Amino acid sequence: MEKGFSTDSGSQWPPSGAAKWIRPGSRERLDGGKKARAQFKVVTEIAPGDLLSFVVEGNNYVATQGFLSPSFFEDQECTLATLMHVQLQEITSDWICQLVDNWLACDDVFVRPFLSTVVFFGDDMSEVVVKDDACDLLRDWGSQYTMAFINEFDSQPTPGPYLMKAGSLWQARRLYDDSNNTLLTAVLPDAESKFRTLRLLGDGYQTLTVAVPSRTCCEKSSKLPLAGTRIVVKDIFDIEGLKTSVGNRDFFDLYPLCTETASAIQRLIDAGAEVLGKSKLSSFAAREEPTESVDYQAPFNPRGDGYQSPAGSSSGSAAAVSSYDWLDFAIGSDTTGSGRRPAHWNGCFSLRPTKTALSLIGFVKTF
Repeated sequence: MEKGFSTDSGSQWPPSGAAKWIRPGSRERLDGGKKARAQFKVVTEIAPGDLLSFVVEGNNYVATQGFLSPSFFEDQECTLATLMHVQLQEITSDWICQLVDNWLACDDVFVRPFLSTVVFFGDDMSEVVVKDDACDLLRDWGSQYTMAFINEFDSQPTPGPYLMKAGSLWQARRLYDDSNNTLLTAVLPDAESKFRTLRLLGDGYQTLTVAVPSRTCCEKSSKLPLAGTRIVVKDIFDIEGLKTSVGNRDFFDLYPLCTETASAIQRLIDAGAEVLGKSKLSSFAAREEPTESVDYQAPFNPRGDGYQSPAGSSSGSAAAVSSYDWLDFAIGSDTTGSGRRPAHWNGCFSLRPTKTALSLIGFVKTF
Protein backbone atom coordinates (compact mmCIF):
# COMPACT_ATOMS: atom_id res chain seq x y z
CA MET A 1 0.00 0.00 0.00
CA GLU A 2 1.17 3.56 -0.59
CA LYS A 3 1.53 6.93 1.05
CA GLY A 4 2.39 5.77 4.56
CA PHE A 5 -0.13 2.95 4.79
CA SER A 6 2.27 0.08 4.21
CA THR A 7 2.19 -2.55 6.94
CA ASP A 8 5.76 -3.66 6.32
CA SER A 9 7.80 -3.85 9.51
CA GLY A 10 10.19 -1.17 8.25
CA SER A 11 7.49 1.41 7.64
CA GLN A 12 7.24 4.52 9.77
CA TRP A 13 4.26 4.42 12.13
CA PRO A 14 2.35 6.54 12.80
CA PRO A 15 2.75 8.64 9.64
CA SER A 16 4.50 11.94 10.14
CA GLY A 17 2.27 14.61 11.68
CA ALA A 18 -0.49 12.22 12.72
CA ALA A 19 -2.02 12.25 16.17
CA LYS A 20 -2.95 9.04 18.04
CA TRP A 21 -4.76 6.64 15.78
CA ILE A 22 -5.28 2.93 15.23
CA ARG A 23 -2.87 1.15 12.97
CA PRO A 24 -4.82 -0.21 9.94
CA GLY A 25 -5.59 -3.87 10.52
CA SER A 26 -5.25 -3.62 14.29
CA ARG A 27 -8.04 -5.04 16.44
CA GLU A 28 -7.20 -2.59 19.22
CA ARG A 29 -10.00 -0.32 20.37
CA LEU A 30 -9.49 3.03 22.02
CA ASP A 31 -10.27 2.82 25.71
CA GLY A 32 -13.27 4.81 26.83
CA GLY A 33 -17.05 4.86 27.02
CA LYS A 34 -19.53 2.41 25.61
CA LYS A 35 -21.69 4.89 23.69
CA ALA A 36 -20.79 3.41 20.32
CA ARG A 37 -20.64 -0.20 21.48
CA ALA A 38 -24.34 -1.04 21.54
CA GLN A 39 -24.76 -4.66 20.55
CA PHE A 40 -26.02 -5.38 17.10
CA LYS A 41 -27.20 -8.76 15.94
CA VAL A 42 -26.57 -10.23 12.52
CA VAL A 43 -29.83 -12.04 11.89
CA THR A 44 -29.30 -13.80 8.59
CA GLU A 45 -27.46 -13.75 5.32
CA ILE A 46 -30.52 -13.39 3.09
CA ALA A 47 -28.62 -14.11 -0.11
CA PRO A 48 -24.96 -15.14 0.16
CA GLY A 49 -22.72 -12.30 -0.96
CA ASP A 50 -25.75 -10.13 -1.70
CA LEU A 51 -27.94 -9.14 1.26
CA LEU A 52 -27.34 -9.26 4.98
CA SER A 53 -29.91 -8.33 7.62
CA PHE A 54 -29.08 -7.13 11.11
CA VAL A 55 -30.57 -5.26 14.07
CA VAL A 56 -29.29 -2.07 15.69
CA GLU A 57 -30.98 -0.60 18.77
CA GLY A 58 -34.06 -2.69 18.04
CA ASN A 59 -34.40 -1.42 14.46
CA ASN A 60 -34.14 -3.73 11.46
CA TYR A 61 -31.56 -3.09 8.76
CA VAL A 62 -30.46 -4.68 5.53
CA ALA A 63 -26.99 -4.27 4.05
CA THR A 64 -26.18 -4.42 0.35
CA GLN A 65 -22.59 -5.11 -0.61
CA GLY A 66 -21.16 -1.88 -1.93
CA PHE A 67 -17.43 -2.24 -2.49
CA LEU A 68 -14.24 -3.78 -1.21
CA SER A 69 -12.51 -1.85 1.54
CA PRO A 70 -8.73 -1.40 1.79
CA SER A 71 -6.82 -4.61 2.49
CA PHE A 72 -6.04 -3.69 6.09
CA PHE A 73 -9.71 -4.37 6.97
CA GLU A 74 -9.70 -7.93 5.64
CA ASP A 75 -9.25 -9.52 9.07
CA GLN A 76 -11.86 -7.36 10.79
CA GLU A 77 -14.80 -9.19 12.27
CA CYS A 78 -18.33 -8.16 11.38
CA THR A 79 -18.71 -4.66 12.80
CA LEU A 80 -20.60 -1.42 12.29
CA ALA A 81 -18.69 1.40 10.62
CA THR A 82 -19.07 5.01 9.50
CA LEU A 83 -17.26 6.56 6.55
CA MET A 84 -16.46 10.27 6.78
CA HIS A 85 -15.24 12.18 3.73
CA VAL A 86 -12.35 14.47 4.65
CA GLN A 87 -11.61 17.59 2.58
CA LEU A 88 -9.49 19.49 5.12
CA GLN A 89 -6.02 19.29 6.64
CA GLU A 90 -7.01 18.88 10.29
CA ILE A 91 -9.65 16.62 11.80
CA THR A 92 -10.93 18.22 14.99
CA SER A 93 -13.54 17.25 17.55
CA ASP A 94 -15.70 20.21 16.48
CA TRP A 95 -15.71 19.01 12.88
CA ILE A 96 -16.63 15.45 13.89
CA CYS A 97 -19.37 16.60 16.28
CA GLN A 98 -20.91 18.97 13.75
CA LEU A 99 -20.96 16.26 11.08
CA VAL A 100 -22.46 13.65 13.40
CA ASP A 101 -25.05 16.09 14.81
CA ASN A 102 -26.11 17.09 11.28
CA TRP A 103 -26.51 13.45 10.30
CA LEU A 104 -28.51 12.59 13.41
CA ALA A 105 -30.80 15.58 12.78
CA CYS A 106 -31.58 14.78 9.13
CA ASP A 107 -31.22 11.01 8.87
CA ASP A 108 -33.17 8.11 10.37
CA VAL A 109 -30.75 5.42 9.16
CA PHE A 110 -27.55 6.60 10.84
CA VAL A 111 -27.40 6.04 14.62
CA ARG A 112 -24.51 6.31 17.08
CA PRO A 113 -23.63 2.59 17.20
CA PHE A 114 -22.33 2.94 13.63
CA LEU A 115 -19.49 4.99 15.16
CA SER A 116 -17.96 1.77 16.49
CA THR A 117 -15.43 2.08 13.66
CA VAL A 118 -14.74 5.40 11.91
CA VAL A 119 -12.97 5.51 8.56
CA PHE A 120 -11.75 8.92 7.42
CA PHE A 121 -11.24 8.91 3.65
CA GLY A 122 -10.25 11.42 1.01
CA ASP A 123 -8.21 11.98 -2.14
CA ASP A 124 -4.96 12.63 -0.27
CA MET A 125 -4.78 11.77 3.42
CA SER A 126 -0.98 11.82 3.72
CA GLU A 127 -0.92 15.36 5.19
CA VAL A 128 -4.15 15.14 7.20
CA VAL A 129 -3.68 15.42 10.97
CA VAL A 130 -6.09 13.98 13.55
CA LYS A 131 -5.90 16.48 16.41
CA ASP A 132 -5.66 15.35 20.03
CA ASP A 133 -9.13 16.67 20.86
CA ALA A 134 -10.56 14.48 18.08
CA CYS A 135 -8.73 11.46 19.50
CA ASP A 136 -10.13 12.22 22.94
CA LEU A 137 -13.64 12.46 21.51
CA LEU A 138 -13.39 9.13 19.70
CA ARG A 139 -11.91 7.56 22.83
CA ASP A 140 -14.89 8.80 24.83
CA TRP A 141 -17.22 7.29 22.24
CA GLY A 142 -15.38 3.97 22.36
CA SER A 143 -14.54 4.20 18.66
CA GLN A 144 -11.66 2.80 16.70
CA TYR A 145 -10.59 4.75 13.64
CA THR A 146 -8.19 4.86 10.73
CA MET A 147 -7.64 6.62 7.40
CA ALA A 148 -7.86 5.52 3.78
CA PHE A 149 -7.30 6.96 0.34
CA ILE A 150 -10.19 6.95 -2.11
CA ASN A 151 -8.10 5.01 -4.61
CA GLU A 152 -7.69 2.17 -2.10
CA PHE A 153 -11.35 1.22 -2.55
CA ASP A 154 -12.44 -0.73 -5.60
CA SER A 155 -15.12 1.89 -6.38
CA GLN A 156 -16.02 5.42 -5.31
CA PRO A 157 -16.99 5.33 -1.61
CA THR A 158 -19.75 7.50 -0.16
CA PRO A 159 -20.10 8.78 3.42
CA GLY A 160 -22.49 7.23 5.89
CA PRO A 161 -23.30 4.04 7.83
CA TYR A 162 -21.97 0.64 6.81
CA LEU A 163 -21.58 -2.93 7.95
CA MET A 164 -17.97 -4.06 7.62
CA LYS A 165 -17.55 -7.79 7.02
CA ALA A 166 -14.51 -9.73 5.82
CA GLY A 167 -12.92 -6.82 4.02
CA SER A 168 -16.11 -5.61 2.34
CA LEU A 169 -18.22 -2.59 3.14
CA TRP A 170 -21.96 -3.25 3.03
CA GLN A 171 -24.13 -0.15 2.71
CA ALA A 172 -26.74 -0.01 5.47
CA ARG A 173 -30.42 0.62 4.77
CA ARG A 174 -33.09 0.77 7.43
CA LEU A 175 -36.15 -1.44 7.01
CA TYR A 176 -39.67 -0.09 7.42
CA ASP A 177 -42.94 -1.97 7.12
CA ASP A 178 -45.43 -0.88 4.49
CA SER A 179 -48.07 -1.29 7.16
CA ASN A 180 -50.86 0.30 5.08
CA ASN A 181 -50.16 -1.98 2.10
CA THR A 182 -49.57 0.90 -0.29
CA LEU A 183 -46.95 -0.80 -2.48
CA LEU A 184 -46.99 -3.62 -5.01
CA THR A 185 -43.27 -4.17 -4.55
CA ALA A 186 -40.29 -2.70 -2.73
CA VAL A 187 -37.12 -2.29 -4.79
CA LEU A 188 -33.36 -1.98 -4.53
CA PRO A 189 -30.98 -0.37 -7.02
CA ASP A 190 -29.07 -2.93 -9.04
CA ALA A 191 -26.13 -2.69 -11.41
CA GLU A 192 -25.90 0.61 -13.28
CA SER A 193 -29.40 2.05 -13.74
CA LYS A 194 -31.40 -1.13 -13.15
CA PHE A 195 -33.59 -2.04 -10.19
CA ARG A 196 -34.64 -5.34 -8.61
CA THR A 197 -37.43 -6.37 -6.30
CA LEU A 198 -36.81 -6.69 -2.55
CA ARG A 199 -38.59 -9.76 -1.26
CA LEU A 200 -38.77 -9.30 2.52
CA LEU A 201 -41.92 -9.57 4.60
CA GLY A 202 -42.71 -7.26 7.49
CA ASP A 203 -44.30 -8.06 10.83
CA GLY A 204 -47.84 -8.15 9.46
CA TYR A 205 -49.25 -10.79 7.14
CA GLN A 206 -48.80 -9.77 3.49
CA THR A 207 -46.85 -6.70 4.59
CA LEU A 208 -43.85 -5.67 2.52
CA THR A 209 -40.65 -4.29 3.98
CA VAL A 210 -39.05 -1.22 2.40
CA ALA A 211 -35.27 -0.61 2.50
CA VAL A 212 -34.59 3.09 3.09
CA PRO A 213 -31.15 4.51 2.22
CA SER A 214 -29.25 6.92 4.43
CA ARG A 215 -29.48 10.62 3.61
CA THR A 216 -25.80 10.99 4.53
CA CYS A 217 -24.59 9.38 1.31
CA CYS A 218 -25.33 12.27 -1.02
CA GLU A 219 -25.11 16.01 -0.75
CA LYS A 220 -27.55 18.21 -2.65
CA SER A 221 -25.96 20.26 -5.42
CA SER A 222 -26.91 22.02 -8.63
CA LYS A 223 -26.44 18.69 -10.42
CA LEU A 224 -28.18 16.62 -7.73
CA PRO A 225 -30.94 18.84 -6.30
CA LEU A 226 -32.91 15.77 -5.15
CA ALA A 227 -29.99 13.91 -3.56
CA GLY A 228 -31.24 11.71 -0.74
CA THR A 229 -34.91 12.31 -1.60
CA ARG A 230 -37.02 9.16 -1.20
CA ILE A 231 -39.87 8.44 -3.60
CA VAL A 232 -42.26 5.70 -4.64
CA VAL A 233 -43.61 5.45 -8.19
CA LYS A 234 -47.09 4.52 -9.38
CA ASP A 235 -46.92 1.18 -11.20
CA ILE A 236 -47.97 2.72 -14.48
CA PHE A 237 -44.42 3.95 -15.16
CA ASP A 238 -41.77 1.57 -16.50
CA ILE A 239 -38.62 1.09 -14.42
CA GLU A 240 -35.67 -0.82 -15.87
CA GLY A 241 -35.28 -4.28 -14.35
CA LEU A 242 -38.87 -4.43 -13.06
CA LYS A 243 -42.23 -5.41 -14.48
CA THR A 244 -45.14 -2.98 -14.88
CA SER A 245 -48.55 -4.24 -13.78
CA VAL A 246 -50.82 -1.19 -14.26
CA GLY A 247 -52.70 -2.75 -11.35
CA ASN A 248 -53.65 -5.85 -13.37
CA ARG A 249 -52.26 -9.38 -12.91
CA ASP A 250 -52.78 -10.44 -16.53
CA PHE A 251 -50.89 -7.40 -17.79
CA PHE A 252 -48.07 -8.20 -15.34
CA ASP A 253 -47.88 -11.82 -16.57
CA LEU A 254 -48.03 -10.88 -20.26
CA TYR A 255 -45.13 -8.47 -20.54
CA PRO A 256 -41.41 -9.02 -19.74
CA LEU A 257 -39.10 -6.99 -17.52
CA CYS A 258 -38.73 -3.39 -18.63
CA THR A 259 -35.49 -2.54 -20.42
CA GLU A 260 -35.78 1.22 -19.95
CA THR A 261 -37.02 3.60 -17.27
CA ALA A 262 -39.79 6.07 -18.07
CA SER A 263 -38.32 9.44 -19.06
CA ALA A 264 -40.09 11.37 -16.30
CA ILE A 265 -38.84 8.96 -13.63
CA GLN A 266 -35.32 8.85 -15.05
CA ARG A 267 -35.13 12.64 -14.71
CA LEU A 268 -35.84 12.28 -10.99
CA ILE A 269 -33.25 9.51 -10.59
CA ASP A 270 -30.65 11.56 -12.47
CA ALA A 271 -31.35 14.44 -10.07
CA GLY A 272 -30.55 12.18 -7.11
CA ALA A 273 -33.96 10.79 -6.08
CA GLU A 274 -34.03 7.30 -4.52
CA VAL A 275 -36.81 4.98 -5.73
CA LEU A 276 -38.05 2.76 -2.89
CA GLY A 277 -40.94 0.92 -4.54
CA LYS A 278 -43.85 0.84 -6.97
CA SER A 279 -47.23 1.90 -5.60
CA LYS A 280 -50.69 0.41 -6.09
CA LEU A 281 -53.37 1.81 -8.38
CA SER A 282 -56.82 1.03 -9.70
CA SER A 283 -56.71 -1.57 -12.47
CA PHE A 284 -55.57 0.12 -15.70
CA ALA A 285 -55.98 3.46 -13.87
CA ALA A 286 -59.64 3.31 -14.86
CA ARG A 287 -62.97 3.44 -13.03
CA GLU A 288 -62.32 0.59 -10.60
CA GLU A 289 -62.81 2.00 -7.11
CA PRO A 290 -60.30 0.73 -4.50
CA THR A 291 -63.09 -1.02 -2.60
CA GLU A 292 -63.78 -2.97 -5.80
CA SER A 293 -60.16 -4.09 -6.28
CA VAL A 294 -59.82 -7.73 -7.27
CA ASP A 295 -56.28 -8.46 -8.49
CA TYR A 296 -54.48 -6.48 -5.76
CA GLN A 297 -55.98 -5.42 -2.45
CA ALA A 298 -56.43 -1.67 -2.14
CA PRO A 299 -54.15 0.30 0.21
CA PHE A 300 -55.45 1.53 3.55
CA ASN A 301 -56.26 5.20 3.93
CA PRO A 302 -54.41 6.43 7.08
CA ARG A 303 -57.15 8.93 7.95
CA GLY A 304 -60.08 8.36 10.26
CA ASP A 305 -60.53 4.76 11.39
CA GLY A 306 -58.12 3.51 8.71
CA TYR A 307 -60.87 1.86 6.67
CA GLN A 308 -61.98 4.77 4.49
CA SER A 309 -61.50 4.44 0.73
CA PRO A 310 -58.18 5.86 -0.51
CA ALA A 311 -59.85 6.76 -3.84
CA GLY A 312 -58.14 6.21 -7.19
CA SER A 313 -56.48 5.72 -9.40
CA SER A 314 -53.25 6.85 -7.69
CA SER A 315 -54.45 5.31 -4.43
CA GLY A 316 -51.13 3.77 -3.37
CA SER A 317 -49.12 6.94 -4.03
CA ALA A 318 -51.45 9.16 -1.99
CA ALA A 319 -51.83 6.66 0.87
CA ALA A 320 -48.05 6.12 1.04
CA VAL A 321 -47.03 9.76 1.22
CA SER A 322 -49.74 10.38 3.84
CA SER A 323 -48.80 7.35 5.93
CA TYR A 324 -45.02 7.43 6.23
CA ASP A 325 -42.62 10.04 7.60
CA TRP A 326 -39.71 8.20 5.97
CA LEU A 327 -41.11 8.93 2.48
CA ASP A 328 -40.66 12.37 0.89
CA PHE A 329 -43.07 12.25 -2.03
CA ALA A 330 -44.81 9.86 -4.42
CA ILE A 331 -45.33 9.87 -8.17
CA GLY A 332 -48.85 9.35 -9.50
CA SER A 333 -50.73 10.28 -12.64
CA ASP A 334 -53.81 12.36 -13.29
CA THR A 335 -56.08 12.55 -16.36
CA THR A 336 -59.50 13.21 -14.85
CA GLY A 337 -58.66 13.44 -11.16
CA SER A 338 -56.60 10.27 -10.60
CA GLY A 339 -54.06 12.21 -8.54
CA ARG A 340 -56.07 15.06 -7.04
CA ARG A 341 -58.91 12.89 -5.76
CA PRO A 342 -56.72 10.41 -3.80
CA ALA A 343 -54.70 13.33 -2.41
CA HIS A 344 -57.93 14.92 -1.16
CA TRP A 345 -59.18 11.71 0.45
CA ASN A 346 -55.84 10.76 2.05
CA GLY A 347 -55.02 14.25 3.32
CA CYS A 348 -52.07 15.36 1.21
CA PHE A 349 -51.36 17.71 -1.69
CA SER A 350 -51.26 16.83 -5.39
CA LEU A 351 -49.61 18.66 -8.28
CA ARG A 352 -50.92 17.97 -11.79
CA PRO A 353 -48.49 19.35 -14.40
CA THR A 354 -49.58 20.40 -17.86
CA LYS A 355 -49.85 17.41 -20.17
CA THR A 356 -46.97 18.49 -22.40
CA ALA A 357 -44.64 19.47 -19.53
CA LEU A 358 -43.15 15.97 -19.22
CA SER A 359 -42.37 13.19 -21.65
CA LEU A 360 -44.80 10.23 -21.64
CA ILE A 361 -42.18 7.77 -22.91
CA GLY A 362 -42.32 4.71 -20.63
CA PHE A 363 -45.75 5.67 -19.28
CA VAL A 364 -48.55 3.18 -20.01
CA LYS A 365 -51.42 5.12 -21.56
CA THR A 366 -54.80 3.69 -20.69
CA PHE A 367 -57.12 6.32 -22.19
